[in-house]
Amino acid sequence: MSYCIPPLTICLFVAITLAVLLTDVTATDEVKIDISKTTSFSHYWKRSFGSGHATLTLRKDWRGQLKQAINDLGLQGIRHHGILDDDMRVVIAPRKYNFSLVEESWSFQFHR
Repeated sequence: MSYCIPPLTICLFVAITLAVLLTDVTATDEVKIDISKTTSFSHYWKRSFGSGHATLTLRKDWRGQLKQAINDLGLQGIRHHGILDDDMRVVIAPRKYNFSLVEESWSFQFHR
């Protein structure tokens, strides 16, 4: 079994290696930390939970469960992803956007 490395790969490897070797790395940084003045580190992530996709925030049952978690557990925040995904219908045509579902999601989350 033979293996051939493409010439472009070899050229890139040589160029990167030369760039690293020829770089003048003489700068040093000194960092001083005064540990006599410490404060507690707030674990803010322990007061929130992850929710999945942003479209879940538009559901009535999800909103009810969020309100219950706030009341029963003292929840203070949520994390989710996909706020600009296709299921949020932001892009409706080339160069045409609709942020109404994003606004509805955020409006509920900030004004609950």
